[in-house]
Amino acid sequence: MRSYLKKFIRQLVFFIQLFVFFLAYPFAYLFKGIFKYKKVIIGRETANLLNLYAKLFDCYSINLDVNRFYDSRYQNDLSHLPKALKLLVLPIIFPFVLRNSSIIYYFSSASFFISNDGRNFEFKIAKKHNLQVICFLMGSEIRSLKLAQNLSKKINSDHWSNYLDSRVSTQLIAQSDFRSRIYSEAINNHADVVFGAERDNISYIKKRIHFIPMPVSRDNYNINREKWNDLSQVKILHSPSSPLIKGTQIVMAAVKKLELEGYKFTFKFLSGVSQDKVIHELDDCHFALNEFYAYCPGLFGIEALEANCLLLTSAKKEFEPSLFDGCDDAWVSTQYYEIYDNLKYYLDNLDLAKARANQGTLWAKRHCSHLASTNYVDRIVKS
Repeated sequence: MRSYLKKFIRQLVFFIQLFVFFLAYPFAYLFKGIFKYKKVIIGRETANLLNLYAKLFDCYSINLDVNRFYDSRYQNDLSHLPKALKLLVLPIIFPFVLRNSSIIYYFSSASFFISNDGRNFEFKIAKKHNLQVICFLMGSEIRSLKLAQNLSKKINSDHWSNYLDSRVSTQLIAQSDFRSRIYSEAINNHADVVFGAERDNISYIKKRIHFIPMPVSRDNYNINREKWNDLSQVKILHSPSSPLIKGTQIVMAAVKKLELEGYKFTFKFLSGVSQDKVIHELDDCHFALNEFYAYCPGLFGIEALEANCLLLTSAKKEFEPSLFDGCDDAWVSTQYYEIYDNLKYYLDNLDLAKARANQGTLWAKRHCSHLASTNYVDRIVKS
């Protein structure tokens, strides 16, 4: 009953937004000089990517939600507006975008309308106005946990969704599958280009999925000789956004076992801290432990490569074919059952750890730097 009521309310809000949209539509033609941006990106800030994408792809940026870890600026920051007001402002903006822009970048699940159709309506309207629809998919908004569990069995590799609380897992899996279906259908019908992770964010999308660009805030990618020449105290960092689904419990077990065996190192665990704090710690550490139930690295992993750390993560091209070429040599592909073994091996062979870290930094510069990310997206969008 509650789900039907929620669906009804969403549909009612959509009709109100639609009414506002049609009221605002003529003004977009009367005052066409007000809005002159050819590219627009709309999203909810995640890992500072919305801010970076807006700058790198020269977009008018619309941010919908506050992210407490970042203090970025946007041309139109709606994150502090009351939700009801935000829902009325967005359909007023949309006709100006339709009238003057040529591309809309949709970041994650963001939209100008609240509806039950996975954005099908507004994608369709955008296409009728000859706009390109480009989707950047981050994960939970498109991932079907049902498909993720099936893939986990197929490739014989564990997945975090297998450990969901049984009291909520059935409903959560069904909800994610339904959401994935409706969002995938809208994308299949109307999107021009899709960026994401084909397997890590497995869905019902039939279009080609290009690997999502992964620039990080700082853009140095320098070989840190000073850090690697001082190995008197090896430093290891693990900084998960969601510890339970990143494999933190296994990381802690591996670290404890190595400590009991007499290995000397400094281990830091950070979670829920600012990006500046994480980057500061990465500059000082040699080993970075990312996530171990994923098929591609997270942004922390790329930040670790940028800071010239040896990265251990479960990502590898065999599991996520859309990853950039050469990725398997950029980090140490480490499955959840290999954390102890791989960490021990590179603690015993620090010269190899240094060489692998350097390879990773150069690979990340080639594929994830601001310039590389800009050229990569521009080439695909224009093709």
